[in-house]
Amino acid sequence: MTIAHISDLHLNFEGKHTHYDKVERLLGEVTSLEPDHLVISGDISEDGRLEDFNFLRELLIKFNYLDSALTTIIIGNHDIYGTALSIEDALSYPDRCKGTDYEFNLRRFHSFIEELMVDTYRISENDIYPFIKQVGSMFILALNSIEEFSTRNFTASNGIIKKDQKLKADQLLKQVVSPGSPLMLTIHHHFYKIKRQKDTFAGHILTKIENNTMKLRKKKKLLTVLEKWGVSHILHGHFHDQKIYEIGNIVMSNSGGSIKNGQTTTAKYNLLEFTDEGNFITTHTVNVESCSIYN
Repeated sequence: MTIAHISDLHLNFEGKHTHYDKVERLLGEVTSLEPDHLVISGDISEDGRLEDFNFLRELLIKFNYLDSALTTIIIGNHDIYGTALSIEDALSYPDRCKGTDYEFNLRRFHSFIEELMVDTYRISENDIYPFIKQVGSMFILALNSIEEFSTRNFTASNGIIKKDQKLKADQLLKQVVSPGSPLMLTIHHHFYKIKRQKDTFAGHILTKIENNTMKLRKKKKLLTVLEKWGVSHILHGHFHDQKIYEIGNIVMSNSGGSIKNGQTTTAKYNLLEFTDEGNFITTHTVNVESCSIYN
């Protein structure tokens, strides 16, 4: 079985860089591999615009991915809260987040990809998360890590999995997944502290800010629960890096650098391969230089 993993598309209808061409080229490349399943782990849109969600929907139709058996997509913080697109926006962004209807935007996001929720296991029809999907012999658990706006989450980019969601996931797993069955998790937020190669004063300040405004809170407790559940792989994004790493017995795939990777002419994805000889994750780079717009 092969699973293609991309994340953080940051489609931006009104931005200088829309990323539209780049994402389309990336999906075309992934399609050519004919993976068994595609996972997109959040931040579809830069600013939570309907035009961006519509564009992705049309791409999924074009490449035959608007099918629950073939694709799993979860929500990211930008899909709910958007972002500050200018310095002027940054000053009013906390007030904008405070006035955001979290639940409405969550349901609005999934209304664009409702076909992908077919044949998912949920506590009830009113509960979008957590959900479980079976792909072949593999089970995919999806959690919503987007934390609601507060004074400790004033940039609306921190994450948390609250007790209620963990209890619901535990209930679902006991109902749906037999002990020992292959289980992976998809979630938006990353599990590691951000580090930068360049040892500069500005780099230290930026890293400190990022680690305090982009973190997954209580991740150590969450990891303990995930290991208890038997999760072997986690697919996430959030921090814009292409990274494969391990924490304890869990293998992590970060595909946050799929689009926003610092390079205008390349897109990236991670490929998970599950074979009789073992399980492997590799990062692949797509040359998108021939796109009509460099995003």
